[in-house]
Amino acid sequence: MERARTGKREILDMSLDDLTGLYEIIWRMNTLWPEIGVGEKYRLADEALRDLLKRDGVILIKQWDKKGQRHCETIAAEKTDEILRNPVSWYPGISDDPWTQIAYETTDAGEAMYSDFGKAI
Repeated sequence: MERARTGKREILDMSLDDLTGLYEIIWRMNTLWPEIGVGEKYRLADEALRDLLKRDGVILIKQWDKKGQRHCETIAAEKTDEILRNPVSWYPGISDDPWTQIAYETTDAGEAMYSDFGKAI
């Protein structure tokens, strides 16, 4: 249970100021919990992210770079399950041309959860 709470807090913290790639959640968990397997880290990350999405604490974003121009598009709520179930979404860069990545951003509601972490999550 404590890992689930910590995971949610870390997910919110990582994207307070900028977009954060889904892969970065796993990197953070590698630092926090080197003793647990990668499958468990993905499970924890997926559950925490889904809960935060359900509670409007974060939004998923597709970002890509084409010819030096960065583009971002919010992923519709009805597409998030499909995106999260695709293992490639959790990799740092889905394709090379154009470079594409799935990221997330903390919303105002997520910032409020983060500020009042003990009560909100």
